[in-house]
Formats: sequence, C-alpha cells, structure tokens
Amino acid sequence: MEKINSYLLRYKLTNRVSMISLASLFLIGQVSDSFVKHNNFIFYQVILLGIIVLEFSAISTFLIKLENLQNETQTEPELHSAVKEYQKSLNKKAVGYLPIIFIFIFMFSIIQNGFVFLNITGFYGIGLGSAAFYFGVIAYYYYVTYLFFLQDLKKLNFSVNNYAPAYTPYFITITDNLITVEKFFFVIGFLYTLLYSIMSFSSVSFHSWKITLNVANEYWFILTWVLILLFFVIAYPILTIYSKHILKITIQLCKIKKIQEQFALIEFLDKQTQVDRINSTMEIISRIENSASLPLNLTNSLFNKFFSMFFTFITFITPFISIYIEHLLA
Repeated sequence: MEKINSYLLRYKLTNRVSMISLASLFLIGQVSDSFVKHNNFIFYQVILLGIIVLEFSAISTFLIKLENLQNETQTEPELHSAVKEYQKSLNKKAVGYLPIIFIFIFMFSIIQNGFVFLNITGFYGIGLGSAAFYFGVIAYYYYVTYLFFLQDLKKLNFSVNNYAPAYTPYFITITDNLITVEKFFFVIGFLYTLLYSIMSFSSVSFHSWKITLNVANEYWFILTWVLILLFFVIAYPILTIYSKHILKITIQLCKIKKIQEQFALIEFLDKQTQVDRINSTMEIISRIENSASLPLNLTNSLFNKFFSMFFTFITFITPFISIYIEHLLA
C-alpha cells in the first residue's frame, strides 16, 4: 500500500499523466463497445470513471491534509507520534487485500445475474468496476480508521489554545480533513447507488404492492443491495454524527483541563489583596466555558449539514425509484 499511497499523495486530476490515463481508459472502453455493444455503456462508463476520479481525489486530499497535520504537530511529541503511527497503519500490506472480498461479492453477483456478459466489453466493465470498488473500499477504510484516530486523541497530552481549545490549529486541520472527505464520500455513495439501481432496474418489478426479483441468483442480488444500503445509506449518517461527537468530547476535555489550570492559579492568589487578579482569572474561565465546542469551520457549517442530509436522502430514495418507476409507468 505504501507505493499506492505515495502515488495518490501526488495525484492531481489536472496532471498530464492523469489526463492521458483517463482519456485512454475512456477510448479503450469506447473501442471495445464498438465491437460488442452493451446497453447504456456510455452511462456506466462515465459514472465509473467519475467514481474513480472522485476516489483518487478523496484519498489524495485526505493524505495531503494528514501530511500537513504531521508537520503542524512537530512540537507536540505525543500527538506527532500518534499521527505518524496512524500514517504507518495506512501503508500496511493487509490494507491492500481488504477490498478483494467486496470486489468478489459484487462482480460475482453482477456476472451471475446477467448485468455484465463475459465478452470484451464485459471484461472492460469488470476491470473498471473492480478498480472503482478497490479504491472505494480503501477510502472507506481510511475514513473509519480516521475516526478511531480521533477517538484516541483524548488520551494524548498536547497543548491547545488557552482560551478557545476548539480553535487550536490541530483541531481545525483535523476537522477540515474530516469534512472534506465526508463530502467526497457522500457523492461517491450516491453514484454507486445510482449506478447499481439503473443496472438492476429491469430485474425488479412491482405489482400489487409486491416486489418481484427477476434475477438468476436472488441471494447474491439481495446481499449486494444490503451492503450498498448498509455502507452508504445507513452507516455514513451515523458515522458523520459520531465523528462530531468524538471531536466535541475531546475538545470538552481540553476545556476542562484549561479551566482546572486557571482554578489552580486562583488557589495561589491572596483573596484579600489580589481580588482584581482573581476576577480577571474568573473571566478567563468563563470565556473558556463559553468557547466553541467545535472548530469554526464546523460549527458554522449549515451548508455541510444540508449537503449531508440532501445526499443521504437522495441516496436513500434512489433504489426505491428504480423499483417503483416500472409501476408508475405501467
């Protein structure tokens, strides 16, 4: 995984190599489809290529911001060490093998149920789809393990802003990375759901409020839909809420620590002759208590909340649209 991460760390869509690779993949697909036609091929091809580009961009952005965090924390031994250890965990070879089981499940289901045929165009589609699934699973893994990294922050000892811990540069960088990755993955999740919904549209019929599956292997078909709904419709909203919860707890603990430090100062002040100093310290305590519980770029993220809710809703209704559309047109 180290070589893959090294490449993705330098990845840019506007890079000449990236543009040539993308154009070559597109042309190879078009040539194969000219020999053996596949229904809606251009639609599937554009979405899969789009998903791969988004996955590359998401992972690249994530790794770059993680590199920035490592540089920012050089003066904080414990935090810096934790970031480096997390980066090392992403380079483990085992991570590269993780997507194989998911690729097998989806490709086997797609082939078994006749969504793709074993011809030149089909092999191209399987290869492109496998690549999309591979980097999608890797990106998902990075996101989930990042939450574990955030959860461990509260166990570490590092300095924070004396009056508003949430505005400490580390927290801002950490949160910015979290928000950026979540935006990428909501769009990716929607595209996966849309793609599979349209691919399996003709295999699902709705008559008299009864759903009928017209597939060769119902078990694998249902399993793939369960995975899509589980990871993209159910898990993401829960994980995004949980990520904010983790940050709030960590920042709250930092606020408590700073308040305790101020109270410790008061203990050494003379209650008779240093009243002004005590009052000013109490004002500082009040400022810390009332300071933000999350970084500014998250507390003011009305757009982020709307964005997340909108794509979650769209992702949720997409499969149902594919089921009901036949009934509505009947």
